[in-house]
Amino acid sequence: MKKTIWICVSGFCLFFFLFSTVYYFSYRNLELKKELELSRQQARGISEEQEETESQAESKTEEESVVAAENQNVLSVNDDMLYISQNYNETDGLLTETILPIPEEYMGLTREGLIEYLKTEGNGKSLVSFSSSRLVVRTRESVNPDHYRFLLAIEEGYLKIYYSDRSDVYMETYLTEEELPESEVEVLKKGYYVKDVAELYDYLESITS
Repeated sequence: MKKTIWICVSGFCLFFFLFSTVYYFSYRNLELKKELELSRQQARGISEEQEETESQAESKTEEESVVAAENQNVLSVNDDMLYISQNYNETDGLLTETILPIPEEYMGLTREGLIEYLKTEGNGKSLVSFSSSRLVVRTRESVNPDHYRFLLAIEEGYLKIYYSDRSDVYMETYLTEEELPESEVEVLKKGYYVKDVAELYDYLESITS
């Protein structure tokens, strides 16, 4: 009887051990599958996020390129440009250049707008160069002293300002030839006419700044 009971207990223990072992490995295998699937989902999520980020970056770059292209197409006169006023004297064929502040009426005009505006100013003005860094406008005219109010000239090494008919000195500047830009010295030795006080002070500012 005792032997029978012992056999039953032993069999039950063996069965319980086998059942527990199978259950444990099945459970462990299921957990591993879940972890593997979760890792795959996370990897896919990261990959999709990277693709989305790269796509957004590419879109932003394309948008910036389009904006830059549009800005280039609508370039207008602004304070960042170097303004050079050229004067072509048809009498002696002399071409002179002067760096001046950009005229207020030019500000904000596009290339086409500036060309049309120059036609209305007279004096044969024309656009020579128009870029983001440089604006050059040329005036073609025969210099007639009667059309100007002042004459700037270098005499005895100093810059003097006369009335256009040289009847009297308007201003002694005490600026020496050495203090003036080399590009302007030759012009001033021959005499440079300006029309009014505003243009006079614009010119003096350009050669002394």
